[in-house]
Amino acid sequence: MILESVATVFRYANSAFAALQSTWKALKGLIYKRKRVIMALEERTTELEFENRSLKDEIARKNEIIGPLEPYGYFFYKDRPNEPLCPKCTQSLPSHPVNLSPIVIGNGGSYRECIHCHWQKYESSEQPVQPVRMGRPGIGSFRNR
Repeated sequence: MILESVATVFRYANSAFAALQSTWKALKGLIYKRKRVIMALEERTTELEFENRSLKDEIARKNEIIGPLEPYGYFFYKDRPNEPLCPKCTQSLPSHPVNLSPIVIGNGGSYRECIHCHWQKYESSEQPVQPVRMGRPGIGSFRNR
């Protein structure tokens, strides 16, 4: 009788231990899954913090720039009102403010040019002079020579 009760106790203990083992494995699996979710959330949080920081920097840069101002539509840094910025580059996404060249006199007028995208704005009323072709209409000037 005592041996039977000891054997029964061992059976119950073994079944309880087996139940604990399966519960432990299930808990380990759940913990692993939760850990992966937490790591993905941490990675996404880092990405969002970086994006937030870059957007704040862009807002700060935009607050430093004024424009477009008439008559030419140039942009300027608030602290450098005599150095125009290229409107095309300043308004591009992402914004890339670039100083325009000093006034260039030539091609029939005075103009500024972007050193990055080569955008030009003539500031004088004169437009570039087109080359004059010599000869009769429809026939090139240097033909058959």
